[in-house]
Amino acid sequence: CPWSVKTCAALMGLAYLLLARFSLLFVVQPEQVAGFWLPNGLLIGVLVLRDRRDWLCLLASGCGANLIANLWMGNPLGLSLGFTVANGVESWFAAYALVRYVGSPITLSRLREVFGLVVISAVPACLCGAVLGTTMVLLGEHQVSFWSVLRVWLVGDLLGLLLVTPLVIAWST
Repeated sequence: CPWSVKTCAALMGLAYLLLARFSLLFVVQPEQVAGFWLPNGLLIGVLVLRDRRDWLCLLASGCGANLIANLWMGNPLGLSLGFTVANGVESWFAAYALVRYVGSPITLSRLREVFGLVVISAVPACLCGAVLGTTMVLLGEHQVSFWSVLRVWLVGDLLGLLLVTPLVIAWST
């Protein structure tokens, strides 16, 4: 993102909202979780390409878009806030782990970077986000299995991260 952090955050927030609305068209029942979650892949890709000083503004934009998308779908405020926290923590964790492991700039042209994206970043971050998100679903008094929700959330987030993050990084180079 060659623009100022505010412009980048605004554009990324809008794109996050659009990807969230699209992903929310594919909610799996009875788990009430999107079958794939593309917007986190976008946010993670933008985070790893920007200086860490920009991350707070970008995370705020992504979390705001996440909250709007969930409220727009009719989710209660508490559940929407819980989903926002889960996705925000996941995105930060994934970006932080990847940058910490491979350094900057990230181009995904080396095996170490691809390994870092998949093993060091995606799996642990998505598992963390899935546990937080699943807990929010169950606190919302939905009568579903913890493992069932966790599986759908984890696979959906992994799909989004592994599909969109490399595209964002490749587009920037």
